[in-house]
Amino acid sequence: IEGMPNTVLEAMACGKPVLASDVPGNRDLVEHGKTGYLFPVGDQCQLEEHLGELAGNRSYALELGRNGRVRAITCFSWERTTRRYLDFLGCTTG
Repeated sequence: IEGMPNTVLEAMACGKPVLASDVPGNRDLVEHGKTGYLFPVGDQCQLEEHLGELAGNRSYALELGRNGRVRAITCFSWERTTRRYLDFLGCTTG
C-alpha cells in the first residue's frame, strides 16, 4: 500500500469524512460522495463548497464518516494489508 497517505486512512478509521485533493494516493482511498470528497489540486472554491456542504449537513457528514470507517476496516486493516504483502511476495500463511 505504498503511496497511500496515512492521514487519510487514520481519518477514515476514526469515522471522519475526508476532504482530499484528487491525486492518485487519495483517489485510491476516498470514494467521492461516499466516504468524503475529492477536489482538484489547488481548487480552493471546490474545497470550500464541499466543506460548507459537510458543515451544513451533519447527518450526511456522519454517514460519509461511517462509510469511510467501514472501508478502512474492510479494505485496509493491518491483517488484510499483511496478507496482501505476503501474497505478493509468494509467501504462504498457515
